[in-house]
Amino acid sequence: MAKVNNKNVTGQSEKVVTKYDLKKQKRLEAQRREKRERKIAIVSTIIILAAIIITSVTVAVNNYIRVNKKYVVIDNEPVSEIEFNLYYSMAKTNVLNSYGSYLSYLYGYDSSKNDKLQNYSDEQTWYDYFASMTVESIKSAKALLKIADEKNYEYTTYEEDLKEFNDQIKSGAEEASMTVNEYYKSLMGKNVTEKKVQKYLYNYLKSSYAQEMLEKDMSASDSEIDSYYNENKNNYDKVSYRVLEIAATDASDSAAVTTAKNSADEMLGKITDEASFNDLCAEYASNKDEYKSNKDLSLKTDVTYSTAGQNVAEWLFDSTRTAGNKTVIEDTDNGKFTVLYFLSRTSGKDDSKEDIAQTVVNSKCQEYIEQYTSSMNFIDSKHRIVMSADE
Repeated sequence: MAKVNNKNVTGQSEKVVTKYDLKKQKRLEAQRREKRERKIAIVSTIIILAAIIITSVTVAVNNYIRVNKKYVVIDNEPVSEIEFNLYYSMAKTNVLNSYGSYLSYLYGYDSSKNDKLQNYSDEQTWYDYFASMTVESIKSAKALLKIADEKNYEYTTYEEDLKEFNDQIKSGAEEASMTVNEYYKSLMGKNVTEKKVQKYLYNYLKSSYAQEMLEKDMSASDSEIDSYYNENKNNYDKVSYRVLEIAATDASDSAAVTTAKNSADEMLGKITDEASFNDLCAEYASNKDEYKSNKDLSLKTDVTYSTAGQNVAEWLFDSTRTAGNKTVIEDTDNGKFTVLYFLSRTSGKDDSKEDIAQTVVNSKCQEYIEQYTSSMNFIDSKHRIVMSADE
């Protein structure tokens, strides 16, 4: 039998591939594939870890910036976003507590909406309005800290004040059915937590303490109280008077308006005393029977300037007004004529002495603080806040 000589087309001997060779080749390919996949997995893991690290670092850096780096500059010192938000929330809360529903009724403010998306004026949003107040609050706090050092006010109640502050926050959170951190976020922004705020509470609380101490130093004398009262009597006094409003049947009808005016003038001419005023009400009022049965229907007692109504308050609280004075206040645009008979004015100085004293003290303290704040700068390099024209 002839011997088989395995050669390829080049004339070289061709190796016979055995089953062993095939198994070995498959094993080598599997090893190469496993090594390649492991390498890909390692690279992917590195990329993922890098992304996680970058994200974590970015969040950490952003949080650090918000807590520590400047948001604005006041009195040549950087103010962080967290610190600014602390004072912002306090300034805003004070306004809301002072005006309550009037802020919505008079100015259209909606507490459920973002302050930055609501216009306070043509130039400012509500955020700008509150932020402008915040800048002044921070200036005052900085001034009070300087005053505390200069006057050696020793702040010994920090722990007590801090507990009271935290208790108030906790109580507010419970009422709102929130956690403390959720409540902080609702008050001061999504990046705020209890831990971040604590850093700034010492100076905030110390400035409040310094304010209290300064007020004690700036007590109001009797002469200062008398002087302030005499210049602002209308804010404290009360008046008593008789009144009847005679209105035209149709304010757009000039003839009807003239008829109403003539009736008011005619009534005024017949008034001789208080008793006659009410008798005449039964003649000239649209609801005559009610005035006949109730002699005091026209009587107003202990009325303040703010509640008397703008159209009559100026006349009633005129310093020359005396018992028995009478007049007609005309509102021709609305076809209304108000007949008035003045009875008396009661001094509110004694009843309001404490309030007057506090107002005097507040004014003195503000003047003292302004000696510091007037020279403080405000730098908003990124134009975050639109200040009002007079600031």
